[in-house]
Amino acid sequence: MPLALLMMGFLEVSRFSIYVLHALGIVLLVARLLHGYALSFTEHSSFGRFWGSTMTFIVLAIEAVLCIYQGILGQWIWCCAR
Repeated sequence: MPLALLMMGFLEVSRFSIYVLHALGIVLLVARLLHGYALSFTEHSSFGRFWGSTMTFIVLAIEAVLCIYQGILGQWIWCCAR
């Protein structure tokens, strides 16, 4: 998903923890491979489609929360920590 990669880029530019970014990237890669495999090579495998989509949306939700946190933290540093 381009949005997940875009948010991951924003987190990387804001110098977020590389360990968290690597974990999110690995989970996203596994999720997309699982979903793609289920759509391409199986006939009615709802397991791969369900868990691939679920893990993708979990990564999106975590990245969204982290981006909001980084935005609030950056605003606080810019505004109030002078």
